[in-house]
Amino acid sequence: MIEKYLLSRYRSGGRGEAVGATTVYDCWGLSRAVRAEVYGRPLLPAFADVAAQDKAGMTRCGAQVAADMQPCNPRPGALAAVYRGRLLIHVAICVEDGMVLEVGRPKPRLVPIGVFEANYAHREVAYYD
Repeated sequence: MIEKYLLSRYRSGGRGEAVGATTVYDCWGLSRAVRAEVYGRPLLPAFADVAAQDKAGMTRCGAQVAADMQPCNPRPGALAAVYRGRLLIHVAICVEDGMVLEVGRPKPRLVPIGVFEANYAHREVAYYD
């Protein structure tokens, strides 16, 4: 189900557009696409004007989205939000079998939830659905 996303590439501001024969996403673009296309959740705002490097902008946008969601334990379709203090610095999506799909340079990867959390051991990871 998520194989096509694993074939995509990272690009800041990517929301699933094709660049040549490759689809590009940043962490928000990939998470919102998988959440809607695979798990049938409502499509979240694109926030296309917020670059992945704009952590203050990501934090404002993340707060808007989180206000309409509930905190939860990791489960398929839930967003995984990584915070450094109060700043939202990364977003990923929980998928089947206790895995998280995330994208960074150069491409997406699947990691077990425990590994994902360990990668951000000095950060707060929160889940929303």
